[in-house]
Amino acid sequence: MRSDASIVRFRVSVAASHWILPALGDFYSAHPEIRLHLVCVDELLGIKSKGFDLEVRFGIGGWADALSYPLLDEVIFPVASPGLLSKTPIKSRKDLLRVPLLQLAEFTSPWMDWQRWLPSGRKNTERNPTIRKFTTYAMLLEAATYGHGVALGWKYYVAPALERGELRICLDERRSSRFQEYLVVHRDRANDAAVRRVADWVRVYADETRARFSNY
Repeated sequence: MRSDASIVRFRVSVAASHWILPALGDFYSAHPEIRLHLVCVDELLGIKSKGFDLEVRFGIGGWADALSYPLLDEVIFPVASPGLLSKTPIKSRKDLLRVPLLQLAEFTSPWMDWQRWLPSGRKNTERNPTIRKFTTYAMLLEAATYGHGVALGWKYYVAPALERGELRICLDERRSSRFQEYLVVHRDRANDAAVRRVADWVRVYADETRARFSNY
Protein backbone atom coordinates (compact mmCIF):
# COMPACT_ATOMS: atom_id res chain seq x y z
CA MET A 1 0.00 0.00 0.00
CA ARG A 2 1.41 3.37 -0.96
CA SER A 3 2.22 5.59 1.99
CA ASP A 4 0.77 8.60 0.15
CA ALA A 5 -2.53 6.86 -0.63
CA SER A 6 -5.69 8.91 -0.13
CA ILE A 7 -8.01 7.59 2.58
CA VAL A 8 -11.74 7.36 1.81
CA ARG A 9 -14.16 6.27 4.55
CA PHE A 10 -17.18 4.41 3.20
CA ARG A 11 -20.07 3.26 5.39
CA VAL A 12 -22.43 0.47 4.28
CA SER A 13 -25.03 -1.69 5.97
CA VAL A 14 -24.34 -5.37 6.65
CA ALA A 15 -26.63 -6.31 3.75
CA ALA A 16 -25.02 -3.81 1.37
CA SER A 17 -21.58 -5.12 2.27
CA HIS A 18 -22.48 -8.46 0.67
CA TRP A 19 -23.16 -6.56 -2.54
CA ILE A 20 -20.00 -4.44 -2.39
CA LEU A 21 -17.45 -7.02 -1.22
CA PRO A 22 -17.31 -9.25 -4.35
CA ALA A 23 -16.30 -6.28 -6.49
CA LEU A 24 -13.65 -4.79 -4.21
CA GLY A 25 -10.83 -6.67 -5.93
CA ASP A 26 -11.57 -4.82 -9.16
CA PHE A 27 -11.63 -1.52 -7.29
CA TYR A 28 -8.29 -2.15 -5.56
CA SER A 29 -6.67 -3.06 -8.88
CA ALA A 30 -8.03 0.02 -10.66
CA HIS A 31 -7.31 2.46 -7.82
CA PRO A 32 -4.14 1.52 -5.91
CA GLU A 33 -3.77 5.18 -4.96
CA ILE A 34 -6.90 5.00 -2.73
CA ARG A 35 -7.03 3.38 0.68
CA LEU A 36 -10.69 2.50 1.11
CA HIS A 37 -11.84 2.13 4.72
CA LEU A 38 -15.07 0.14 4.58
CA VAL A 39 -17.17 0.44 7.75
CA CYS A 40 -20.02 -2.06 7.97
CA VAL A 41 -22.76 -1.15 10.44
CA ASP A 42 -26.55 -1.21 10.27
CA GLU A 43 -27.11 1.44 12.92
CA LEU A 44 -24.83 4.38 13.60
CA LEU A 45 -25.09 3.78 17.38
CA GLY A 46 -23.12 6.85 18.34
CA ILE A 47 -20.87 6.80 15.29
CA LYS A 48 -21.35 10.23 13.76
CA SER A 49 -22.48 10.04 10.16
CA LYS A 50 -20.28 13.02 9.32
CA GLY A 51 -17.24 10.86 10.07
CA PHE A 52 -17.69 9.17 6.70
CA ASP A 53 -17.01 10.44 3.20
CA LEU A 54 -19.62 8.26 1.53
CA GLU A 55 -22.45 5.99 2.60
CA VAL A 56 -25.00 3.60 1.17
CA ARG A 57 -28.35 4.63 2.64
CA PHE A 58 -31.78 3.12 2.20
CA GLY A 59 -34.60 5.63 1.80
CA ILE A 60 -36.18 8.07 -0.63
CA GLY A 61 -33.22 10.40 -1.11
CA GLY A 62 -33.04 14.15 -0.67
CA TRP A 63 -30.95 14.19 2.52
CA ALA A 64 -29.94 17.71 3.50
CA ASP A 65 -26.45 16.79 4.67
CA ALA A 66 -25.30 15.16 1.45
CA LEU A 67 -25.63 14.60 -2.28
CA SER A 68 -27.54 11.41 -3.08
CA TYR A 69 -27.57 9.20 -6.16
CA PRO A 70 -29.99 6.27 -6.69
CA LEU A 71 -28.24 2.91 -6.92
CA LEU A 72 -30.63 -0.03 -6.68
CA ASP A 73 -34.42 0.13 -6.74
CA GLU A 74 -36.47 -2.00 -4.40
CA VAL A 75 -38.11 -5.14 -5.78
CA ILE A 76 -39.19 -7.80 -3.27
CA PHE A 77 -40.38 -11.39 -3.69
CA PRO A 78 -40.54 -14.48 -1.43
CA VAL A 79 -37.59 -16.88 -1.58
CA ALA A 80 -36.68 -20.14 0.10
CA SER A 81 -34.17 -22.96 -0.15
CA PRO A 82 -34.73 -25.81 -2.62
CA GLY A 83 -34.80 -28.24 0.33
CA LEU A 84 -37.64 -26.42 2.06
CA LEU A 85 -39.66 -26.14 -1.16
CA SER A 86 -39.24 -29.84 -1.92
CA LYS A 87 -40.88 -30.64 1.42
CA THR A 88 -43.50 -27.88 1.37
CA PRO A 89 -44.29 -26.55 -2.11
CA ILE A 90 -45.59 -22.97 -2.15
CA LYS A 91 -48.00 -22.25 -4.98
CA SER A 92 -50.15 -19.52 -3.42
CA ARG A 93 -50.06 -17.01 -0.58
CA LYS A 94 -52.22 -19.37 1.45
CA ASP A 95 -49.36 -21.88 1.45
CA LEU A 96 -47.25 -19.34 3.36
CA LEU A 97 -49.34 -20.13 6.43
CA ARG A 98 -47.81 -23.62 6.49
CA VAL A 99 -44.14 -22.62 6.66
CA PRO A 100 -41.98 -20.52 8.99
CA LEU A 101 -41.61 -16.94 7.78
CA LEU A 102 -38.33 -15.11 8.33
CA GLN A 103 -38.95 -11.51 9.36
CA LEU A 104 -36.58 -8.58 9.72
CA ALA A 105 -37.13 -7.23 13.23
CA GLU A 106 -36.88 -3.58 12.17
CA PHE A 107 -37.63 -2.43 8.63
CA THR A 108 -38.40 0.73 6.68
CA SER A 109 -40.14 -0.53 3.56
CA PRO A 110 -43.75 -1.67 4.06
CA TRP A 111 -43.14 -4.64 1.74
CA MET A 112 -40.58 -6.12 4.13
CA ASP A 113 -43.45 -6.94 6.51
CA TRP A 114 -44.90 -10.43 6.12
CA GLN A 115 -48.30 -9.19 7.28
CA ARG A 116 -48.62 -7.37 3.94
CA TRP A 117 -48.14 -10.64 2.03
CA LEU A 118 -50.38 -13.04 3.91
CA PRO A 119 -53.84 -13.81 2.50
CA SER A 120 -56.61 -11.58 3.79
CA GLY A 121 -59.87 -12.94 5.18
CA ARG A 122 -58.26 -15.99 6.79
CA LYS A 123 -60.64 -18.43 8.43
CA ASN A 124 -60.65 -18.84 12.20
CA THR A 125 -59.71 -22.47 11.70
CA GLU A 126 -56.45 -21.49 9.98
CA ARG A 127 -53.45 -21.29 12.24
CA ASN A 128 -51.37 -18.18 12.55
CA PRO A 129 -48.06 -18.32 10.70
CA THR A 130 -44.81 -18.98 12.52
CA ILE A 131 -42.68 -15.82 12.26
CA ARG A 132 -39.00 -15.94 13.15
CA LYS A 133 -37.32 -12.57 13.58
CA PHE A 134 -33.74 -11.54 12.79
CA THR A 135 -31.90 -8.32 13.54
CA THR A 136 -29.92 -8.11 10.28
CA TYR A 137 -30.92 -8.85 6.72
CA ALA A 138 -27.71 -10.76 6.05
CA MET A 139 -28.49 -13.13 8.94
CA LEU A 140 -32.06 -13.54 7.68
CA LEU A 141 -30.92 -14.53 4.19
CA GLU A 142 -28.39 -16.98 5.58
CA ALA A 143 -31.18 -18.59 7.62
CA ALA A 144 -33.21 -18.90 4.43
CA THR A 145 -30.38 -20.71 2.62
CA TYR A 146 -30.21 -23.18 5.52
CA GLY A 147 -33.89 -23.94 5.03
CA HIS A 148 -35.16 -22.32 8.21
CA GLY A 149 -38.07 -20.58 6.50
CA VAL A 150 -39.24 -18.32 3.69
CA ALA A 151 -37.65 -14.87 3.39
CA LEU A 152 -38.70 -11.70 1.64
CA GLY A 153 -35.96 -11.37 -0.94
CA TRP A 154 -34.63 -7.95 -1.89
CA LYS A 155 -33.92 -8.56 -5.58
CA TYR A 156 -30.32 -7.40 -5.90
CA TYR A 157 -29.22 -8.99 -2.62
CA VAL A 158 -30.76 -12.42 -3.26
CA ALA A 159 -29.99 -12.65 -7.00
CA PRO A 160 -26.49 -14.16 -6.50
CA ALA A 161 -27.97 -16.88 -4.27
CA LEU A 162 -30.63 -17.50 -6.92
CA GLU A 163 -27.91 -17.87 -9.56
CA ARG A 164 -26.02 -20.35 -7.37
CA GLY A 165 -29.19 -22.35 -6.70
CA GLU A 166 -29.06 -21.73 -2.95
CA LEU A 167 -32.45 -20.00 -3.03
CA ARG A 168 -35.48 -20.15 -5.30
CA ILE A 169 -38.34 -17.73 -5.89
CA CYS A 170 -41.44 -19.14 -4.18
CA LEU A 171 -44.21 -17.09 -5.75
CA ASP A 172 -44.35 -15.19 -8.99
CA GLU A 173 -45.39 -12.04 -7.13
CA ARG A 174 -43.23 -8.95 -6.88
CA ARG A 175 -43.67 -5.77 -4.91
CA SER A 176 -41.82 -2.49 -5.27
CA SER A 177 -41.85 0.76 -3.36
CA ARG A 178 -40.45 4.27 -3.55
CA PHE A 179 -37.52 3.25 -1.33
CA GLN A 180 -34.11 2.63 -2.87
CA GLU A 181 -30.48 2.18 -2.00
CA TYR A 182 -28.68 5.49 -2.50
CA LEU A 183 -25.06 6.46 -2.66
CA VAL A 184 -24.66 9.39 -0.30
CA VAL A 185 -21.67 11.75 -0.65
CA HIS A 186 -21.20 14.22 2.16
CA ARG A 187 -21.16 17.78 0.88
CA ASP A 188 -17.90 18.80 2.52
CA ARG A 189 -16.14 15.90 0.76
CA ALA A 190 -17.92 15.99 -2.62
CA ASN A 191 -15.07 17.83 -4.39
CA ASP A 192 -12.32 15.54 -3.14
CA ALA A 193 -10.78 13.70 -6.11
CA ALA A 194 -10.45 10.34 -4.35
CA VAL A 195 -14.02 10.51 -3.02
CA ARG A 196 -15.28 11.27 -6.52
CA ARG A 197 -13.43 8.25 -7.93
CA VAL A 198 -14.98 5.95 -5.34
CA ALA A 199 -18.42 7.44 -5.97
CA ASP A 200 -18.07 6.97 -9.74
CA TRP A 201 -17.00 3.35 -9.26
CA VAL A 202 -19.97 2.56 -6.97
CA ARG A 203 -22.45 4.08 -9.44
CA VAL A 204 -21.00 2.14 -12.39
CA TYR A 205 -21.06 -1.06 -10.33
CA ALA A 206 -24.74 -0.44 -9.52
CA ASP A 207 -25.48 -0.02 -13.24
CA GLU A 208 -23.76 -3.33 -13.95
CA THR A 209 -25.69 -5.03 -11.13
CA ARG A 210 -29.03 -3.84 -12.48
CA ALA A 211 -28.14 -5.07 -15.96
CA ARG A 212 -26.85 -8.43 -14.72
CA PHE A 213 -30.00 -9.24 -12.74
CA SER A 214 -32.57 -7.63 -15.02
CA ASN A 215 -34.31 -10.97 -15.61
CA TYR A 216 -35.26 -11.48 -11.96
